[in-house]
Amino acid sequence: MESLEDRLAALGFEIVYPELLTMAQQIETYSEAGFIVSIEGSALHTLVFCDTPKTVAILQRRHSMSVNFGNHLRWQPRIRAVPMRCMKEFGKTFNEGAVLDVPAAVAQIRRELRRMEQQERETRRVTVNEERYALPLLAGFLLLLLEALLPEAWTGRRRRTNGAATKEGRS
Repeated sequence: MESLEDRLAALGFEIVYPELLTMAQQIETYSEAGFIVSIEGSALHTLVFCDTPKTVAILQRRHSMSVNFGNHLRWQPRIRAVPMRCMKEFGKTFNEGAVLDVPAAVAQIRRELRRMEQQERETRRVTVNEERYALPLLAGFLLLLLEALLPEAWTGRRRRTNGAATKEGRS
């Protein structure tokens, strides 16, 4: 039986392993993509830095997506999230063994492609394999996220800290 990656590659998707890319390469890859397919998880957090419109098909591991993950996507107006329930068995927790129904997943992705092709003929397609995704990037991601979302607070804090240190040094 063909894997999901094989089936998606045959549909023209580029298979991407985010753990092998720098943060900048991940952002560039996701920004250039018009359609992304991924298992629900941390590999999609980099989408927060993308400013181009795109559709993201999320293969749900559990019966329902986590509230935090759903909010993460809803806060990004240029992303159209399409949750796809295509598991033979859902996990009870996020990491517990969900079993993907490959034919069902491919059928849902094809339906979404047909829908998108009615609106737009050319789009870059990327799927993310998260099995080997490296979590050490999380700390750097969070710092970049804070700086992007709160630039005044971030730079203001540095100014206040530096100013206080300078005044103390003069006394």
